[in-house]
Amino acid sequence: MLSPSTIKEACTSVGVAKYGRPIGLDEKIRVDLIVIGSVAVDPNTGARLGKGEGFAELEYGMLRYMGSIDDSTLVVTSVHDNQLVDDIPVEKLLVHDVPVDIICTPTQVIFTNTSIPKPQGFWAQLQGPHIVDRLDGIIPKYMVKEGQVLCYIEQPGVQIPIEDTSKSCSRAS
Repeated sequence: MLSPSTIKEACTSVGVAKYGRPIGLDEKIRVDLIVIGSVAVDPNTGARLGKGEGFAELEYGMLRYMGSIDDSTLVVTSVHDNQLVDDIPVEKLLVHDVPVDIICTPTQVIFTNTSIPKPQGFWAQLQGPHIVDRLDGIIPKYMVKEGQVLCYIEQPGVQIPIEDTSKSCSRAS
């Protein structure tokens, strides 16, 4: 457990390396709240735009896969008031995009009551090669072969091949 004097340091990238520990996808943890970065967010729908790298979506999907979060887990973002927009087209969001439940700005707290479904797993192949190249050792080897993600993991033990999202493939494949 951290002492009050080390908490501030532990919240930095240096502190995470010093006080944190890596966890695997089989770790049994529960996450009560996710704070996610946003470049812009729509307070009417909860739709958000990140920096386009897909890391927040990948981390969300991994936590979902682990059973550490579910649809009831609150997703919060903190932005400046001028990052609130009303023109993020919900119909253009992808299956892995993470909507927010709460937006905190310097002047207000907004509860979005979003109806956008939260991702049920992670679609690493939608993240692009910059993500796939970094997945070695993070997601199980049976999912990645020669730089290509083979299956979408929706929940532990259930995978959906990229080519046909109506079928399952086994963990042993």
